[in-house]
Amino acid sequence: MGLMQVYLLAFWALLLMTISGEDDIGTSKECEDAPFVPGYNLAGEGFDVVTLERKGSYLINMEKWDLGNGRCKLRKNKYMNGLKQKLPAAVVDWRTLPKCSMKVSSQIFESSEALVNDSSSALSVGWEDGLDVMVAGAAVGSTHSWEANFAMRKSKADRYSFTKHEVACSFYRYRVAAKPPLQAHFLQAIKSLPASYDPDAYHNLITTYGTHYITSVQLGGQMKAITAIKSCQATMNGLRDTAVKDCLDVEASGSYHAGTLRAKKQFCGELKKKMHTNRKFSSMFNDRKMEIIGGNINGEDLLFSRSSHTNAFKKWLESLKSLPDIVHYSLKPLHFLLSTKHPARKGLKKAVEEYIIQNALMKVCSEPCKIGRKCSARDRCACVCESSRFIKSNCCPAEKGLATFKVYNLRAKGLYGDIFTKTDGCVLVKYGGRRMRTKTIDNNDNHPDIVHYSLKPLHFLLSTKHPARKGLKKAVEEYIIQNALMKVCSEPCKIGRKCSARDRCACVCESSRFIKSNCCPAEKGLATFKVYNLRAKGLYGDIFTKTDGCVLVKYGGRRMRTKTIDNNDNPRWPETFDYGPIKISMANKLTFEVYDADSSWNSDLLGKCSFRLRSGVVYDACAFKYGTFYFTYKVKCAPSLQGPRCNVYKPSPMAAPLADIFSSRNGVLVKDLPRLELVFNNSNKFGFNSTFGKLMML
Repeated sequence: MGLMQVYLLAFWALLLMTISGEDDIGTSKECEDAPFVPGYNLAGEGFDVVTLERKGSYLINMEKWDLGNGRCKLRKNKYMNGLKQKLPAAVVDWRTLPKCSMKVSSQIFESSEALVNDSSSALSVGWEDGLDVMVAGAAVGSTHSWEANFAMRKSKADRYSFTKHEVACSFYRYRVAAKPPLQAHFLQAIKSLPASYDPDAYHNLITTYGTHYITSVQLGGQMKAITAIKSCQATMNGLRDTAVKDCLDVEASGSYHAGTLRAKKQFCGELKKKMHTNRKFSSMFNDRKMEIIGGNINGEDLLFSRSSHTNAFKKWLESLKSLPDIVHYSLKPLHFLLSTKHPARKGLKKAVEEYIIQNALMKVCSEPCKIGRKCSARDRCACVCESSRFIKSNCCPAEKGLATFKVYNLRAKGLYGDIFTKTDGCVLVKYGGRRMRTKTIDNNDNHPDIVHYSLKPLHFLLSTKHPARKGLKKAVEEYIIQNALMKVCSEPCKIGRKCSARDRCACVCESSRFIKSNCCPAEKGLATFKVYNLRAKGLYGDIFTKTDGCVLVKYGGRRMRTKTIDNNDNPRWPETFDYGPIKISMANKLTFEVYDADSSWNSDLLGKCSFRLRSGVVYDACAFKYGTFYFTYKVKCAPSLQGPRCNVYKPSPMAAPLADIFSSRNGVLVKDLPRLELVFNNSNKFGFNSTFGKLMML
């Protein structure tokens, strides 16, 4: 046999060993001593396809390794210097992967919905097998993942596009056997399900175990970043979303694949020059959510600042061999673990389908494209404009400082142009090199404006036989009536107040030194004040008996005293002292004096303390020589006042749900009355205060 043939045989033998991954069946002692392979228990776990979260609850027993008679499957791990490690009994086809590619992949999404759709399509192939979860026009699965939540929250605040950058490295892979051993607690949970379908019971099981279980994995590490780009802000800085994405590609790739990115790097350098900045794009566009999984993570930005953390990146990469996480996975629905005859199989399938469909994301455009714009061919909810030097195709301003501008209402008074006649006036208006001129108004020193006028309806201009006269009259009437302002009280008067005789929506109060007749505080600093929850611990009043304790409370010249609690070193006084309306003053302090009151003529002061009042519910204590005194007081600022001393004005806005409907505080346009009625009919559904139901229509 030639030398070449020997080499070929050796090569094929090694290749077959790598492909098969087979090694010894270990003895009992070898199995006891051998550690598990890295990431041995990352499959078999429950998984939620709506949130893309592993549930931490195992359906498959990944701790059992015994194949019978104490034996197990052993594999050599080339990333651990050939160390023999054992596999769970449920694991088959365990492999080490020969190559780790660190190439950065990136995508750009014009909307949050596009990102959610991509996340849904990125779910493992076959996750929908055995489930009927198709919803026309909706994204199904991954709609509550951290990526989706981040993007959808942003999209409601401004117009954003999003980039996704990923880099991953896999070292191992394996899958779960067709009939693996199941966890006892999962079997018990299935057994406890009711005989007839109960949505709550099945959904509780989904909350614990998820919708699917992980059947196969590739293990290693992954870095992923979602960057939110304010579309119009980027446009006004002279940047396209795609340019930002390309420059983030360069920074995320670091020193890797430098040749293929050289052109992009040069392009990004030119952009920075135009913007007069040396900042990195990942710093300029730093509204970002990042996830790094697998290995030892120390908090560094290993994706966009890899060149600054070279050693940290190398350490992270090396640590993946011993501390891998899931990079790629395959899933199956939970009900696949049950036999086709199992009584809970259909119910579990139905519950999973309901949960996924209820969390599907339907594409609904929140606003139409304005006149002069049209819907994008790629995204019917995105508008496109005809590009010009003022506006870009994404309908964003081409630069900062752009606006529309018009001049009108030109008039003059007291002009003096001629000696013997009045002024023949005109105006020349100039701006930015453009000149516009009014017509000349002859013989007038004061351009008149209307002071009084008389009106007639439009239909009076048409003859009584004109076919449009009645329709025009009706349209004018409808327009005026629809915009009539209906008096509707947006809130009822509170207890202790009454409606004004002049205005049913205005409340009046009985005037006093604290409150005016319009129910406003008479001055700053007004509040109600009460003291309660008085107690003490560890008092020491008498040598031979326990303390006979009472408390004297002082504020602003008023003194209130508790009853005496006899023979108790840890008393709790039940009194609540209501001082009613007060004015908070820096000169007044709340003072507590605690006495051992053996008799009316023999009281010993055990301790005294004073405090300045502040608004709110205050829990505090005084430490005496012997024992501690505890108290609570509540200072509630008068209406329209706030702050620690109740000396800051507090506005009284309308209830937020009504502000959008009411044209004034107590006025609703007739055309908006149906909206108001809808709010009242759904007040419980929307969680409105019940007082909304008491609004008065006058």
